[in-house]
Amino acid sequence: MSDTDTTTTTEPTTEPQEPHGTETDWKAEARKWEKRAKENSDAAAELAKLKAASMSDAEKMEARATAAEQELAQLKAEREFETAVREVAAKSGVAESILRHCADRDAMEALAAEIASQPTKVAPTGAASRLVVSQPSKKSNAEAFAEMLDGIL
Repeated sequence: MSDTDTTTTTEPTTEPQEPHGTETDWKAEARKWEKRAKENSDAAAELAKLKAASMSDAEKMEARATAAEQELAQLKAEREFETAVREVAAKSGVAESILRHCADRDAMEALAAEIASQPTKVAPTGAASRLVVSQPSKKSNAEAFAEMLDGIL
């Protein structure tokens, strides 16, 4: 055995330092991704043109018919919604602009019923509108209580 001990020396650890200039240039990244999105959009449009060119006349007519049916269904739904808005507004007296925020006729009727159940608040008119509310007094609770008792007794 040897008299000398072999010890391993370790260097003190320091926090790793980031190299300078590693911050992300967000504007450059945004430009890069915008460019890629435009390229993909152009490629998608070209693919759609190729697909349309390779379609037979029957397939083209079927695609047009499907698109027309979807548009017709959307127009019917919009017309039914507007009719429901007008009918519920006329029946309940609630403004149409409020009812247009609802998703369907049931929601419109529920909202109109909720509005009708709320108490009506009337703005003061005439002399009542000129009343001035006084500021609360700076008396302690005990002083206010004593003053109230003096008024009662």
